[in-house]
Amino acid sequence: MAFEIKIKETYNLEARVEVEHNSFKKDFLKIILLVLFTTYIIYFTPKLFIQLFFLLLLFLFFISKKDYLWFVYLFFLINEPAGLFSGGSGELIKRIPLYRISTGMAFSFYDLFILSAFIKALFYGRRPVILFKKPLQILIFYALFLLIFSFINGISFDNLISISRTAVTYTLFYSISALVTTKENVHRIIKLILPFVFLILYAQLYEFITQTQFIAKLGTLGEHKIAFWSEKVRAIPRGILIIFFSFIFSMFFLSKIDYNGSIIYFWIIIIICFISVIISATRSWIGMFIITLLLYFLFISKINYKIIFSLLISFSLIFILVNISSTFHDAINVGLDRFRTIENIAEGDITAGGSLSRFNVRLPKVLEGYYQSPLIGWGFSNMYIKYADSHVGNFNLMLQTGIIGFCLFFYFWWYVMITTYKKYKSTKLKEYMVFNLGLIGMLILHFTTLEFFNYTPLLPLQTFLIYYFAIMNKILVNDIN
Repeated sequence: MAFEIKIKETYNLEARVEVEHNSFKKDFLKIILLVLFTTYIIYFTPKLFIQLFFLLLLFLFFISKKDYLWFVYLFFLINEPAGLFSGGSGELIKRIPLYRISTGMAFSFYDLFILSAFIKALFYGRRPVILFKKPLQILIFYALFLLIFSFINGISFDNLISISRTAVTYTLFYSISALVTTKENVHRIIKLILPFVFLILYAQLYEFITQTQFIAKLGTLGEHKIAFWSEKVRAIPRGILIIFFSFIFSMFFLSKIDYNGSIIYFWIIIIICFISVIISATRSWIGMFIITLLLYFLFISKINYKIIFSLLISFSLIFILVNISSTFHDAINVGLDRFRTIENIAEGDITAGGSLSRFNVRLPKVLEGYYQSPLIGWGFSNMYIKYADSHVGNFNLMLQTGIIGFCLFFYFWWYVMITTYKKYKSTKLKEYMVFNLGLIGMLILHFTTLEFFNYTPLLPLQTFLIYYFAIMNKILVNDIN
């Protein structure tokens, strides 16, 4: 009898896995077709048609029952993988449309989508549990204080519009939490984003070979600058935050005891992400990926035969590619050569052999502004805009928020890590600790180069943070059916 029950459970599990697999394939096909059709509309049809098409998409999203698919689509558009849909100038025709209300005022499709999502969440969503409510409330109150302070010190109309747009974008956290309500759909968002790393890497290799950005093939009118190192192309990944997202959440699925799919796939994603940052020759990202993966092996996932087998297959593929393709070999060498310049920093040369201007050129300007208001910073005022530079990480955060603001952000980071650790201790689910690993990766970048945390980050970075913490919150509180 027990044997029959075991057979039945195994059969039911296999059936559920098969249904999930078929459902994922249908959703992935829908996303691919939507992306391809969007590409055609933007690059091969008139401006009026583009504007009408995106208004139609807003209507389809609002009546859709698969909100997770549309959030994946938005994440794709905003992060511009392979340079698709890039271009900030309002005069460009081949871009995500702007809808002008009057001179100097316009709504982008992103603005309208985010507002539509918030309205839909308020009327049709399920009120979510916010695990990090306390530190978030404190940060919101401090932001309001900085806004008042900014008015006193002077703030331009353009800057005020930008702040308003940023504030509206933060509602995405609530919208995702309220509209994506099942465990399967939360995981589906992650899984639908992962495959786009292949497109990003392909575009990088294309750029390295042709010395032309992949997006230029579509006849775009914007600038397509190529980075170089030692007279060779540095193929910067267009969509680097998709790479980071995929890197972290691949480790999340690898850590799940109850995951029944192939782990080789996730190791391939991780390797692709690693190759992407190496080819980019971006020292901080390469270092962060190495440290993050080492921490993963040390504290989360013990090396076993499955991991060894997956790694052997993945590295074998890389070894073969490096040896049969001179292009791939040269691209890897460019990244590794530039990464080695950190030895100069260790020896006391803060310019890394003349290849780094962050500490001797960019930082002094930010510090000049910071020292004039060290306690509370300059908020969103014109003074902040005058001295701001996101390439110096935490120093720019302190320019905006001062010592007090830094302490409040530090409280948020600490609160998230401690709360996540407590969840892990009570459940023994190792995948929870991967969230802390992702946060550590963000902080490594934040304290060395890229300013990850700020009240007014650029839209791709802001969206990444919203998706990351919304998904993290949703999984940790088990606010799912």
